[in-house]
Amino acid sequence: MERPARSRQHLVLEGRKRDLGDELRLVHLVAQAAKDVDRLIVLTEARLVPLFQRSYPEVQFIGRTEDLPPEDESAWTTYEQLAFFYARHEEMISSGFLPLKAPPHTEKPRGRLGISWYSKAMYKCLPSLEDSAALLRDVPGRVQSLQYQEGRAGLAELVKTSGRPVKAARRVDQFKDLDGYAGQVSGVRRVLTISNTTAHMAGALGVPGVVILDNGAITNWPDDGESRPFLSINATDPSRHG
Repeated sequence: MERPARSRQHLVLEGRKRDLGDELRLVHLVAQAAKDVDRLIVLTEARLVPLFQRSYPEVQFIGRTEDLPPEDESAWTTYEQLAFFYARHEEMISSGFLPLKAPPHTEKPRGRLGISWYSKAMYKCLPSLEDSAALLRDVPGRVQSLQYQEGRAGLAELVKTSGRPVKAARRVDQFKDLDGYAGQVSGVRRVLTISNTTAHMAGALGVPGVVILDNGAITNWPDDGESRPFLSINATDPSRHG
């Protein structure tokens, strides 16, 4: 199927229906859609607007609570519809991928491993702190935490059990400051994480990494193969534990 013909002057992309990871995986499709319409407006969370606007300046991103001018409501679409036209198979996803642009770095050059090992979601089967610590013992170089709620996640215990320092991420509030969080994730050379926002942010930024999964079914990670096109464009390879 060819790219849809330009039939409307303005197109409005409604906000996502599911979690943040879905939007991070699919947002790069707006760059392709913008080529086929005179104006593309994307409704999103206010905390995502700075990151998205910097990354795709040809698209207008506005908070979902803001009002749209009546003349701009000529046609509506969804991320799922964009995926149908621009991301139906792996080749289309890879060739059309345009990573997010994080804010400029203010820290030292990239050189550390970024890790995230905990989720507050009740349905996830997480690796134990002992398992995470065992992984860290054999990883060379500096380690940067990309974990939210580090105290609740057991950062101090992870450091003690692994016997190595881990730089804390407390200066960034991953729930509120997603632009700052993107800058932090883009500041590492690679990522080791469970299936959470860190995995999706790293993939959207083009940062390579490994995603640790349990044996349960997760729609983001089909059971076949060892990589996913939306996150493996830059060598993100999910692997399974226990």
